[in-house]
Amino acid sequence: MGTPSILERSGLGDAKLLESAGVPVVAPLPGVGSEHQDHQMVMVTYKADLGPWENVDSVFNGVLNTTELIRDNEAILSWKGVDASAKVRPTQAEIDMFKPALRKWWDEHFAHEPSRPLGIIVVYAGLVIHATITRCMTRANEGFSVMSVTTAYPTDDRYFTMAAYNPYPRSRGHVHITGPGIDDPLDLRTGILSDPEETDIQVLVWLYKKQRQVAKRMGCQRGQISPGPAFPANSSISSDPTKDPSREDDPTFSPDDDTAIEQWIRETVATPFHSLGTCKMAAESEFGVVDNSLNVYRVKGLKIADLSIAPGNVAGNTMNAAVVIGEKAADITIGEF
Repeated sequence: MGTPSILERSGLGDAKLLESAGVPVVAPLPGVGSEHQDHQMVMVTYKADLGPWENVDSVFNGVLNTTELIRDNEAILSWKGVDASAKVRPTQAEIDMFKPALRKWWDEHFAHEPSRPLGIIVVYAGLVIHATITRCMTRANEGFSVMSVTTAYPTDDRYFTMAAYNPYPRSRGHVHITGPGIDDPLDLRTGILSDPEETDIQVLVWLYKKQRQVAKRMGCQRGQISPGPAFPANSSISSDPTKDPSREDDPTFSPDDDTAIEQWIRETVATPFHSLGTCKMAAESEFGVVDNSLNVYRVKGLKIADLSIAPGNVAGNTMNAAVVIGEKAADITIGEF
């Protein structure tokens, strides 16, 4: 997020944009600030039959005394609450049900790459129910999706949350300056769910169904507590998967059910804050900003070494990718001197 604004305030960026922001153009680089992308996530929270030491809620809601935990150096303090995650791919039956755009996307980018997941599901041993869109209006007139953890923890129950996201989104946005000053507001368009083919939201619809299949089969699960899709009155689908007739059999979703899921996703989509790509490594003719040695085009002595250079997202938490970029940047720089 920060790197494009530094470059643009320094005169590196799209010439027309810089002129409108009152910044003299040093070098025209239209790729600066473009191609913003982020993982897009849906979350559902369930009640769980877990003990206080099996759930991080106990640390936050006072069931476990934090002073004593620190004094005794208890292991739970080093646990982030995530013990399980999965990279998932659809079954052939699910693929056959994909809409044409998603089927084409699958055939072109996933079908012949057996290790490439279409989705990632993470199980968090705790309560995350406030996954709503908070409207922070920008010049692009777009809300930014904010994930926040509720602070009103009931002390009598335990929970787990299923978080599922699309690791390779097609949606793109941008982040640009609107003036020369550091305090001038940014023009931020997250791009979330904006791809014209709507493949991103179709992936999330599939992931909602997949997390539902997993959650209802978990022995510790005792019912969904977060709001789900508002299925039609004549639907055979319950918003709470624990009310399905069978834990083993999965229901058939109608087109109207899929529409309800889509609407729910648009209202509750969240971000894990895995933004990248705003100064991507690519040819300058392809809106690239840096070359394969991290050098910024059209200037000398300037490199970028952060996630803004990534031309695409990764199937996982982006922290590891950031570390690898830093390590590679060190190797490149040392080799040049």
